[in-house]
Amino acid sequence: MKRLAQILVSLALAWSSADAQSSFEAISSYTAGSVNAFTTGTGGWVFQPQVDMSVTNLGCLEGLVSTYGPVNIGLWADQGGVLLASTVIQPTNALFNGTRYATISPVPLSSGHLYRIGAYAPGGLSLNLIGPPPDYDGSVTLSPYVSLVSSALITNGFLFPSSSGPSGTLLLGANFRFSANVVYSPPPTLSITNSGTNSVIVSWPLPANGWVLEQTSALVPPISWAPISPPYQTNSSRAWIVVSPAVGNRFYRLYIP
Repeated sequence: MKRLAQILVSLALAWSSADAQSSFEAISSYTAGSVNAFTTGTGGWVFQPQVDMSVTNLGCLEGLVSTYGPVNIGLWADQGGVLLASTVIQPTNALFNGTRYATISPVPLSSGHLYRIGAYAPGGLSLNLIGPPPDYDGSVTLSPYVSLVSSALITNGFLFPSSSGPSGTLLLGANFRFSANVVYSPPPTLSITNSGTNSVIVSWPLPANGWVLEQTSALVPPISWAPISPPYQTNSSRAWIVVSPAVGNRFYRLYIP
């Protein structure tokens, strides 16, 4: 197992390290919270790009579109509330990773600036409120190039969602895809060691911002990689997981979503 895992590490480095114009999704997955907020206005979230990017698609979660019909999605600059792009998402729009998307003319966003994205349906819609514990629950997996600031809301109409919620909250509905020139730093090197107790430790050095550990049981194409989501065990210099019991074939790589 150890020899095969080490072979996999070299493959992972080749696949995961790149300097290129790449396409990303802002929210790639989520776990719904227990609180829903019904609004006849526009609800969404405030975010800050961590790199210069171009938004190429605006979208809405498929569950909202199938429940409420066409949903308006808007993207605004936080400063001045200028509408940068908008579209109407229909149940027939292309489905990608649980979100229905419409292509828009690319909209450049600047690293470090603030923007707002929101969803609106003429008859109103119920948006799931996600935020940090203990006051909130649920979670979202964001691209490492997008930082969540807070939820955003206006209570009537398809308008700039000017009110900001508590830090780290999000009204789930609107999503977007973007392209960016991302220069990946050399990926961390995976190490696999036998702990001597019928288990192995898979570890890598820190910092490793944005890198997610993935696993598969076979290297026969098409390979299906499954993420092992953070948080990982850490100390000041390394992150790791313990695989116990260490039976069968299991292969690992580090990957930036």
